[in-house]
Amino acid sequence: EPRVISPALMHGTSFSAPMVAGMAALIRSLRYNDTASTIAQSTVRIDSRNPRYYGQLGYGRVDLRRAVAER
Repeated sequence: EPRVISPALMHGTSFSAPMVAGMAALIRSLRYNDTASTIAQSTVRIDSRNPRYYGQLGYGRVDLRRAVAER
């Protein structure tokens, strides 16, 4: 019988890394002339929503809709 993994059990970088890689690939396929830093500007800073972890959350959240619309 196949093993079912609950999404509630998947979190952190192990869960987010493949999702972000997929989003980055989609953005890159549409904006192939842009640099990585230009594409990174499509992220939304989340430090203000998580002041306890200020500066520890990387670039923030990927706004895929905005990144794709900016092409």
